[in-house]
Amino acid sequence: MKDSGVEWIGEIPQYWNVYKMRRLGAFTASGIDKKINEDEVPVRIINYVDVYRNRKMKIDSTIDFMEVTCSEEKRQNNLVSVGDMIFTPSSETSDEIGISSVVYETVENLSYSYHVLRFRPYSYIDIDLSFRKYLCNNHSTYSYFSSHAWGTIRKTLSRDDFKETPVVLPSIFEQKRIADFLDNKLIHIDEIIDKTKSTIEDYKLLKQSIITEAVTKGLDKNVEMKDSGIEWVGMIPKHWEVVKIKHLFDVINERNENEGAILLSLFTALGVAPRSEMEDKGNKASTVINYKIVKKGDLIVNKLLAWMGAVAFSDYNGVTSPDYDVYRLKRNSNAFKQYYEWYFRFTNFKDDCYKYGRGIMMMRWRTYSSEFKMIDIVNPPYSEQVEIYEYLKLKVREIDSLIEKKNRLLLELETYKKSLVYEYVTGKKEVE
Repeated sequence: MKDSGVEWIGEIPQYWNVYKMRRLGAFTASGIDKKINEDEVPVRIINYVDVYRNRKMKIDSTIDFMEVTCSEEKRQNNLVSVGDMIFTPSSETSDEIGISSVVYETVENLSYSYHVLRFRPYSYIDIDLSFRKYLCNNHSTYSYFSSHAWGTIRKTLSRDDFKETPVVLPSIFEQKRIADFLDNKLIHIDEIIDKTKSTIEDYKLLKQSIITEAVTKGLDKNVEMKDSGIEWVGMIPKHWEVVKIKHLFDVINERNENEGAILLSLFTALGVAPRSEMEDKGNKASTVINYKIVKKGDLIVNKLLAWMGAVAFSDYNGVTSPDYDVYRLKRNSNAFKQYYEWYFRFTNFKDDCYKYGRGIMMMRWRTYSSEFKMIDIVNPPYSEQVEIYEYLKLKVREIDSLIEKKNRLLLELETYKKSLVYEYVTGKKEVE
């Protein structure tokens, strides 16, 4: 072994070499936008997500490429060829930047968008096609990318940064052996990852099913039932009521005058959380003056995404966007907050938000407060709401524990994959 001269690569086999990417090929940008103009020629493009979400690290005909237009000159100059490597030069976080995929087969009239970069190895450089998937998709190269990324809201790498990237290149014989070994290993690991993800989704469906059953049917299996009149709810216990949201909640429009107030954001998966805890995710407010005041226990509704489940109670005092609606339980209302947290967030209540919403297209579909407060919801006796919450708290805790174990396994598998690739690509381990 010998010192590679690069801190995050470490030692490499004696006869292996470290090269900067500019010695191996050329980086280019296409400048092709996601537009269609009548006076231009059609072309298919490799988009950012075609690389970023490409676990196989292969660009091939199985991808549904976007079709756009550009000038004939631009099309001719930027068609991709087998062996080209496509890189993502930006990301929300520095540890997810510089992901690459390899063009694995000839796809007619295929170029790449301005959101990615193309790296074309020089013809006299021997880099095995399969090994190109691992040349930069490894821990040592990601460490370089992460250390050179710049930007605040979105991290970026310049073309010069890519050119100066150090990579390890063994002989073509070793490249083939390593690539074959990693291909076989990663197929097996990915199969386990897929099964684990499928199990997690099954647990999530079970969780929703148990919650929906409890909040809409109650805990007494022998009780007499009646039709609720709510499509997704169906039958409910006969002694339960169906009321409109306006009978339990008031719309609140109190405005903030304190610049130091805690900004709260609403996330479909997470619920309500302080923006400061979510790092760079989402947009940042330049000021919170005139934002809507939120008190602990208030219900926040993102009117633009309510139909996707963006409805949750806040466990914090703070402020939220003027574009959100804030609701507060009426004094002495027959409503237990924790019960309605289950009802609003973990059932098909979002279907009603869509039904009562309006807009010219899905991306502009809004459920305004005037419509939201008219939605019918189930209203059991208060004591039963508490009983249902206590029952679900234990049930959900059990399922969440199972999901957490599977998520830890996923993390371990992904970490193992990265470690495996790093160790063999840098020669720390030898293919037997």
